[in-house]
Amino acid sequence: MLNVNTRNAFAESRPAVAESQLEVAVRAGVAAVDSLAALEQTLVQNNNFLQRGTPASNHVHQSRIRQSARDMDKRAWTIVMASSNVMQSEGLTRSQGGLGLRNVRVSETSLRDQCPPKVTCGDPSRRYRTADGSCNNLQNPEFGKSNTPVQRILPPIYNDGLAAFRINGVDGSPLPNVRKISSSIMVDINEPDPTFTLSVMQWAQFMDHDFAHIPFPSLENGQGIDCCPKDPNAQLHPRCQPIDISGDPFFSKFQTKCMNFVRSMLAVGPGEACTFGFAEQLNQLTHWIDGSNVYGSDDEEQRAVRSFQGGLLKTSRGNLLPFNPNQGGECEAELRGAECFLAGESRR
Repeated sequence: MLNVNTRNAFAESRPAVAESQLEVAVRAGVAAVDSLAALEQTLVQNNNFLQRGTPASNHVHQSRIRQSARDMDKRAWTIVMASSNVMQSEGLTRSQGGLGLRNVRVSETSLRDQCPPKVTCGDPSRRYRTADGSCNNLQNPEFGKSNTPVQRILPPIYNDGLAAFRINGVDGSPLPNVRKISSSIMVDINEPDPTFTLSVMQWAQFMDHDFAHIPFPSLENGQGIDCCPKDPNAQLHPRCQPIDISGDPFFSKFQTKCMNFVRSMLAVGPGEACTFGFAEQLNQLTHWIDGSNVYGSDDEEQRAVRSFQGGLLKTSRGNLLPFNPNQGGECEAELRGAECFLAGESRR
């Protein structure tokens, strides 16, 4: 067990913010989201997005973002932008803004409709899981529900207290380049394991795809956000955090100096956890080990994979996964003219 009092780690008194100032911040948050939507439209119109067939684009199309996740991310971004406005107008410290504003409920403002609706569990003796993972814990029905925040052990250390990427260490010096760290730790050598086969990795990946998918946003046309545009003066999407790989031993062979990196999508906490303050990352799947990668993480996905005949799932020829009727270019096979499979989880 961690030798830390996590309750105290999140403790910070509520800053004195007038109700009128909160409403000003709410309007600023809504305006910021509207501006982001306008920017994204401009990026699409100018063809400033990841082009199909590139490695970065293929990475984006390995997984699908549900519309419910997009809606949740928009709500969360509105609240984070409103929190930022409060911090600036009131001169709050990072701790006061990130942690202190967690004591201010969104339901106390005109943004109350952005909070997720209360979960109703119904019959507690029913036999099967809910599609979205809710009501697995009857005392806390929202625990483990899809499209809810990832649970934290300790509070985050954002650069601005709310959402900005951390760039400095505890001594104030710049953090090292993440690509250099990963290249140093994950050495590219062929060293067969004498004990474990590839099946161990595949099972671990299957389990991971059962309880965790923290997606990164894409544009409304489904294409990926380009954080490494050819035009150095091009406006970047605010979710961009490109990685400098100048002089990288591998990528320098291809004259590549920038690695595309987009910040992950956000979520709003349920009930009393629907507050202002620091950003929370969204888990698109149920948080339980419940077979959601087979059966889906919401009612729509569950209906799509069921045959409704004898309790069986849909299949294609040879009892393989069914084909996706809404192709949409969501898998690499589509680029080769083949059909994409459909499963409870999109990272097939």
